[in-house]
Amino acid sequence: MKKIFILPDLKAILDNKEMWKPGSMVTKEGRKKRFMSQSTIPSDDLILEKLGIQKGETVLSIASNHGDWARSIKDKGCIVDYSEISKYFINYVKKRIKFRNYLKKDFTNFPEKVNRYDWSFSYEPVGGRRGLPIAMMRSLLNRKGGIIVYYEECQPGKAKDWPRMIRALAKTYKTRYTIKSKSFEAFRHQADGLGTYKKADKRFKVFTLKTNDSAKKKVLEDIKILESLKNKNTTNKNLASLQRLNNLKALFVDKFTKEVTFQIKK
Repeated sequence: MKKIFILPDLKAILDNKEMWKPGSMVTKEGRKKRFMSQSTIPSDDLILEKLGIQKGETVLSIASNHGDWARSIKDKGCIVDYSEISKYFINYVKKRIKFRNYLKKDFTNFPEKVNRYDWSFSYEPVGGRRGLPIAMMRSLLNRKGGIIVYYEECQPGKAKDWPRMIRALAKTYKTRYTIKSKSFEAFRHQADGLGTYKKADKRFKVFTLKTNDSAKKKVLEDIKILESLKNKNTTNKNLASLQRLNNLKALFVDKFTKEVTFQIKK
């Protein structure tokens, strides 16, 4: 007997890479110039409190980009590892900011171990319907979970996709979550293109996904299944994992999913 599931296609996700560089971004029209920082630069003495992070905790910064938010978290007393898939960003940030480690990895691949970090964190990461749901799923391997943030002025895609992603992950792995609108002291680029800044006068959306021991165990099982199915479409192992992963199918663009046949043993 066979049963069909729709799962994230880890191979397709990992093969689809957009190599961003400092000072440039990829759009549908091609690569274009941008500012040499993130869309906002925090300057808030209470940033840790507002994010729900405690001083001294270990933070994995994923899709770290120019590193402005990761640096602020570090400067307020956390131990931060900077990660990016782009070697250009890593080389650029190494010259500007002192982090504990600089990790060249796709955010769908780590953390790999349970309780290595307290939190995964990212400011305005891309890949919302590609690799980001897996990165947030992996954040449940941390001691506490994962946090993502965006500036509310102009993020229509994230405003739609991120709440759905956080709620689906929390429901699937039976964890708690929060979605809150908060004010942060920060600066943002002016539209004149001259590299000048003004105070960020809009609020920020903070998404927090909290973990527990049961969720960690399930995520480890599900990652193992995704890894084993990279190059095949049939399995007879771990029906529970297949059912959980199938629950997440709406979080991914169709080209980043695939049909998997579960062979039920007689």
